[in-house]
Amino acid sequence: MKRLHHPTLGRAAALFLVLLLLAAVPGCAKAKTHRKKTSLEKLLIAAEDLALFPEAASFEAIETVDPQENYYGDGEFGSTRILRAEALYDAAKEPLGYVIVLENRNAYNPPLTLALGIRPDGTTAGIVFLELNETPGKGSLANEPTFRDQFTDRSVDDLLENRNPWNGNIEGLDAISGATVTSKAVFNAVSAGLDFYRTAIAP
Repeated sequence: MKRLHHPTLGRAAALFLVLLLLAAVPGCAKAKTHRKKTSLEKLLIAAEDLALFPEAASFEAIETVDPQENYYGDGEFGSTRILRAEALYDAAKEPLGYVIVLENRNAYNPPLTLALGIRPDGTTAGIVFLELNETPGKGSLANEPTFRDQFTDRSVDDLLENRNPWNGNIEGLDAISGATVTSKAVFNAVSAGLDFYRTAIAP
């Protein structure tokens, strides 16, 4: 697995601002350096990462295909791109899991963007929506626990093996009534993340 230490521009900008503030404080003791470094790492962890892995204290970016080049899997998972992926660690540097951020443009009102969490044992930690512009009372129900929680505590292998390649649905998971397009967009985005984990991250 190839990993690169390259935080997003937003994170880099946040780090720059924090460093400026620290530089402006006179007499910072060297003994406090480690504590400040830990807090800086914590600052750079995205909200969706903490939502999926609350104990995260640091992260390591994982190399992905340039999201501008093509859709992941050459369209096998619909119009889905992997925006970023990273490994997360707790304060003792023990691995907590992985977060993969995906964008699907087949939603009713695209883009639909979500973060998928996967634990080291190959089970899902759940999904968090970062952008969901679907119809209120229909596609917006994707963010309700009844639908969203179906993606928590599931085996990556089981979900992929039960995926229907013809329609993108995952057997055993319920679609949203009256929102087939939204459901399929979520299924495809999640499936792309699961496939990326299994082919590029899993040992």
